Amino acid sequence: MQTRRLFRLVVAAAVVLAATTGSAAHRPPPEMTPGSVIPAPAEVVPSHAEPFRLTVITASGAAVPVADQVAAALRPATGFLLPVQLSGAGAVDLRINEVADPWLGDEGYRLEIRTEGVALRANEAAGLFAGFQTLRQLLPRPSRRARYVMRTGPSRPA
Repeated sequence: MQTRRLFRLVVAAAVVLAATTGSAAHRPPPEMTPGSVIPAPAEVVPSHAEPFRLTVITASGAAVPVADQVAAALRPATGFLLPVQLSGAGAVDLRINEVADPWLGDEGYRLEIRTEGVALRANEAAGLFAGFQTLRQLLPRPSRRARYVMRTGPSRPA
């Protein structure tokens, strides 16, 4: 009698545990937003830019090694070739400022997502790398591979 009661209690607890944790485990993770990026941006200004398709990574000079890393990381998530070149439309454009912006320092960056593409500017390569980490957080997870367009917030399948 005691064994049956204990067995029923254990089964009931297992059912309750499965019901409360199982649904959360199958729930998709929340979308990243500019406010949930780590580290938190110093400033976020929403834009209503139209979506665009990333087709190329553009960079020159000291920005090229970071651009190569960006392209390598984005290829699996987007399914696009994303060549690194000097210019192009629908680009993630990485540039090191010709004149240092004192507000950015060595590791700061400015990330702009517009209709024409993504512009990432920094005083040093370290800033470009940090900016790319922010951009990566705004992209869809690789497990949801499809055709994507960039928007001013989280990307969504086209």
